[in-house]
Amino acid sequence: MQNKKLLNKHLILLGFVLSSPVLAQNSTSKADVFNSGLESTLKNAGIDELSLTIGAKLGSLDSRTDKGTVYETNMNVELEAEVFEHVDFNFDGGFKYQTGNSSTQETGRIRTYKPKFSYKHGYFSYKMFNFAKISAGALKNSTNSTYISPFVNGGNSFLGVREMLLTKVGNFYFRLQATQAQPQNALLRETFNIDDNGDPQFFNESVDITYLTRGFKVYGAAGTYRYKNLSADIADNDYFWGNSVSKGATPDQSLYLYDFTGMYANAGIEFGIGNDRVRLKGAYVKNTESAVPDDKNTGFAYVAAYETKISDKKVTFEALGFENQADTAPAFYRGTQLANDYKGYQVGIKLENKKGFKTEINYMNRTVLGNIDSVYLIDGYSDEQVYTISLRKEYDIL
Repeated sequence: MQNKKLLNKHLILLGFVLSSPVLAQNSTSKADVFNSGLESTLKNAGIDELSLTIGAKLGSLDSRTDKGTVYETNMNVELEAEVFEHVDFNFDGGFKYQTGNSSTQETGRIRTYKPKFSYKHGYFSYKMFNFAKISAGALKNSTNSTYISPFVNGGNSFLGVREMLLTKVGNFYFRLQATQAQPQNALLRETFNIDDNGDPQFFNESVDITYLTRGFKVYGAAGTYRYKNLSADIADNDYFWGNSVSKGATPDQSLYLYDFTGMYANAGIEFGIGNDRVRLKGAYVKNTESAVPDDKNTGFAYVAAYETKISDKKVTFEALGFENQADTAPAFYRGTQLANDYKGYQVGIKLENKKGFKTEINYMNRTVLGNIDSVYLIDGYSDEQVYTISLRKEYDIL
């Protein structure tokens, strides 16, 4: 009964998301007057960009050892504001209301769902010169950025400092970046009730080059990464998620068998075919520590996407293939679906209409590689199938 009530709350908000375009049409003239005044007020306050997203999501996990379902509704705000001359503040975050259930053979893999504040990033950026910028705060680690590895820190904001040098020569764009940060994963910390105290450190340097013309883009990036001073509690958690760990009698006695120091590369190309778009990209990572066995130190992924129009909707078909061996990077600090000690594929479809309403459906199939220095040794995890569907309505306020 309780789950039914919670699900009803999600459906109510989902109904609001679905009906919002109709509501907007019925009050267009009033909205135009309000938006005009609001836009003026926000610009006077120094806000350059502001958007609101309301969404709902259903996810389901099925495997021999783990099963679970999660319902989620969320409200997210993204903004960019000029605080002082040459100093901007960027923020992307909001509130998630989650409920669901989880069953597993291992207590270390049990998920708990509850309302929570979440953010993708929140940092200050100072443009010292036209070619130099420094950012500080909860840094943006979006996998849409060519210099971010989806295996190392992609999709998960770290607290730290990032320096960038940028220049342009003709249609070529060059960038050098360096990051010094304290890794974190607030979402997983709450989901798995993990104590991640300590002084973990993360260092990353990269170079990337992009060639861009109208309708065509090609890019490449290469970088290095290092994790240091990782806590025993995080190692104890990652024992259940594919990394090689010496499991202690208590969490504070566990430790990783190998360090995490390595290199990565990303590359991609985008081009048009008539009115349609094609995107191809790939990523590679290798833990270069000599002690790490060759069958545990490498990961790769490739993505193909085709974007077209059907009726008045933009439709994108996407396919992903990947393999991520056990010890490329700490599992806890990765914010993508490229799970350690797994290989697999994902297929999906995205639909977007002119009103900013988006629907996304994905299916993922993951196969265990079999790291016996993890909980896999005692049959702790197995092949998985993951289904997700999400609905979102975006409002560009400014």
